[in-house]
Amino acid sequence: MALTRLEKLTFTLLAIGIVIGGCLIFIKIQANNSKNRAALDDIQKISALTPRNVIEKDVDPPDLGGDDSAKLNINKATLADLDSLEGMGRAFAQRIIDYRKEKGEVKDLNELLTLKGMTKKKYLTLSRFLSVKGGKSGREGGSLKLNLNFASEEEIEKLPGIGKTLAHAIVEIRNQQGTFHSIENLRDVPGLSEEKLNRFVNLISVK
Repeated sequence: MALTRLEKLTFTLLAIGIVIGGCLIFIKIQANNSKNRAALDDIQKISALTPRNVIEKDVDPPDLGGDDSAKLNINKATLADLDSLEGMGRAFAQRIIDYRKEKGEVKDLNELLTLKGMTKKKYLTLSRFLSVKGGKSGREGGSLKLNLNFASEEEIEKLPGIGKTLAHAIVEIRNQQGTFHSIENLRDVPGLSEEKLNRFVNLISVK
């Protein structure tokens, strides 16, 4: 059956409408894609300008249970006491002594971060052993017992049967373990026999 003129016109207009609609949809899609690409470019530009370094927080002493009684009081410690600590070194121990003389006392361990040569790693190591109040010194309160956790190598060397070599070995083991938790830890010291230990065991403490 032949289409009438009106039907032909209708189909023609419908086809034109479909083509125009398709073109409009295609143009809209392309426009959206362009906007998305532009937005992505902006994000990448902003990202390139944003610092990638992690913001570091102030360093605080590690939490050791809140008990400072077993730590070395930095305001009472002698040069030898400080020098005996792991990671300290005599030069830095002297800086602490000089700082203490200038300021009167160390009120907060964070003050150590202002001293020349102090790094965050060094600070975290030393803060395990130091306190600004309470705590102990090498020979606490005039006690006859020497606290091996804070005693200097020179002080340990004066114990009966302990020479320079053994004193150095004791300090090395102390530094490796962080602290002596009991007298039994001394059995890890190379060259320290049971006989030698018995000669001075009543003259030492670790708490």
